[in-house]
Amino acid sequence: MKMDSMFLLRVILLTCPGTISCLQIRRAAIGVCDHSLESVQEGFVCPVNKSEWEKRAQVFHCETYSQNCTDKSLFVYHCLINPWSNGTIEVCAPRIKIFGKKCAEFNIGGARVQTNYKRTCQLCQKRYYSSEGYKYQECYKMDDVQKSTMKKTSHTSWFKISSAGEDQYIRNTTNQTYDTVI
Repeated sequence: MKMDSMFLLRVILLTCPGTISCLQIRRAAIGVCDHSLESVQEGFVCPVNKSEWEKRAQVFHCETYSQNCTDKSLFVYHCLINPWSNGTIEVCAPRIKIFGKKCAEFNIGGARVQTNYKRTCQLCQKRYYSSEGYKYQECYKMDDVQKSTMKKTSHTSWFKISSAGEDQYIRNTTNQTYDTVI
C-alpha cells in the first residue's frame, strides 16, 4: 500500500509541475486537508465507547463544514493522539484506513490523519478506519514523560482568516491546571 501511494505521488509531481491546482491535487493525494484545522481541539479525553463517540461527533457537526477534501460522508469526527503521543486531538477530518496494528494520529502541521508507525497496538485489527479510535483505548495511553500529579489541559481552536485569496489559520489556546491522580 505504501508503494502505491508513493507511486501516485510521483506521477502527480511529474505531471503537474508547479501549478496551483496541481499543488492542491498533490496535497489531496497524500491526505492533506487544511479544512480540518478549522475544527482542531487539543487536550480532551477521548471517548471510550461508541455512544460517547457519537455524542462528541454530534457536538462537532463535521458534516456541516464546507470542505473539498473528500466526500461529505467521509469527513468525520476523530479523537486521536498527536504525533508525539503526549496529547489528544479532536478534529473533523477525512477518515482513512490504518494498517498493520498501528495507532492513528492527527498531524496538525501536515493537516492530516495518518498512521503513527511508532505506536504498535496489540488489540487493534490489522485494518481499521481512523474514525473508530474508541475501539482501541490502548492507543490513548500517553508516553511516561506526561505522567505526573498535576494535569494540564489545553483547549486549542483554529480560526480561519481569508485575505487576498489566501486562507490563513490563527491558533488560540487556553490552559488549565488541576490536581489529579494518575
